Amino acid sequence: MASTTSYTPLPTEDVDDIPRRGGSIEGLRVIDSPALQRGDIFGFKAARRRALSSRSLILRATLFTAAVLSLLAIVRLNWFSRGKAECQRVMVRKFDSRDAGFCSEYGVYLHAKALEREMGWTVVPDTRDWIYGDLGEVFIPPTYECTVPSDVSDLNWAKPEPEWREFGAAGWKEANRLYLTRDYRHLLELERLLRLHGVDRNAMDDFVRKTKLWRVDAEHLTLPYGESVPRGVEKAFRAQAAVLEKEWIPTQRMQAQIDRLRERVGLEDIASRDRRPVVADDLSVYFRAAQHALSRLYVKQLTPASFPPRLGISPRPLLVVMTAETGIVESLIALDEKDEFEIILSPAEELTANETIEFDRVFGTTHEAATSSLGSRSLLSQRWSQKDFWRASPDLRLALTRQLVAELIVYSKYADAFVVSGNSNIGRIALLLAGEEGAMGPPGHRATGGRVRSIDVPWFPGVWFMSSFAPGQWS
Repeated sequence: MASTTSYTPLPTEDVDDIPRRGGSIEGLRVIDSPALQRGDIFGFKAARRRALSSRSLILRATLFTAAVLSLLAIVRLNWFSRGKAECQRVMVRKFDSRDAGFCSEYGVYLHAKALEREMGWTVVPDTRDWIYGDLGEVFIPPTYECTVPSDVSDLNWAKPEPEWREFGAAGWKEANRLYLTRDYRHLLELERLLRLHGVDRNAMDDFVRKTKLWRVDAEHLTLPYGESVPRGVEKAFRAQAAVLEKEWIPTQRMQAQIDRLRERVGLEDIASRDRRPVVADDLSVYFRAAQHALSRLYVKQLTPASFPPRLGISPRPLLVVMTAETGIVESLIALDEKDEFEIILSPAEELTANETIEFDRVFGTTHEAATSSLGSRSLLSQRWSQKDFWRASPDLRLALTRQLVAELIVYSKYADAFVVSGNSNIGRIALLLAGEEGAMGPPGHRATGGRVRSIDVPWFPGVWFMSSFAPGQWS
């Protein structure tokens, strides 16, 4: 991120001394005037009066201009405020689950937000009491096309006022004040709307038949390339990806952490091919998929901006592991029999000394020194587990949230390849962050897919147990 220009003001005494020392432009003109040189004292006084009059006119003109500009700004502000009408239909999504993961909880909000235009509602997040921290500490707060009513922030979740209706309950379609939680009825109704407005039923029927064929074919152990986002859900995918593009705008502090992570893993200049490839992996058992992802980076027909063939003296490609399972790095190193990768875990870690002590105490982990091309630094020997997350202090939880968001953004948007599971909430968010080209492939390369690939379940717009790939949920 470009550094902010620093401006140093002139010392105050220098500015104050100018009038006392007669250092104005008009004063200089008077000193150099012919009248003074001739000794014409009356001419000098007249010249001085003209100079003072000129300065007075300039001052008046400046003040008048400033007043006009201020008035115009006030008028424009009032006009803009009047131009934004109050939101007529509002849905509040409260993030309050202690058991659901970050992407799972965010996903419910995302699904409702992607339906805003079709449903005519404005979805407002309430993350003030969320276990992962207030989203305003991570992303710049979203803007709205209308003015959010004041009663939205005063909503009593324990006992809502009569005008507030539970989404999915009787009468919700007529209500102008809705609230959304993880209640099964809420999710069921949301799933119905997602299918209605974002899924091509005929295309999905064809895709489901193909998946049944793959299951009886022992050779299809992974989802084929180009199928991470099925054609039947493209509309829903684009709508949800647009929400993330608009709302996942990092705060200045968050952006700085993202930039540091990019530099740490060698992705600060993604256009360069003088660097080593970087592959990210959110899985524990598909090392072969990471090998495939790396191999295609050297083939021009599969990767337009391919890497030159690796020489023996070149640094090994970097494999960054993003998983909560313990001992995964050791398992992957054992599988890497040809020593193809440098395999690391959690390069986004930026905990203070006190947070590190608390982390080890809460999650039962140890930190060990690791020397690699990333430098000698403290690396986690394992990730934190969701079931213990609530035991951490708010400060540590927010630090871990920032770490998770930094990794998701960097690997989804900048890594040369990212292997994920579409059955995972993190995997589906990663595909969305990659965008249409990153998840589906560049124009003309749809068959080979994008940088981010699901290797088991394709992306779907709702929750897993209601998706078209869960038992009994489709034709």
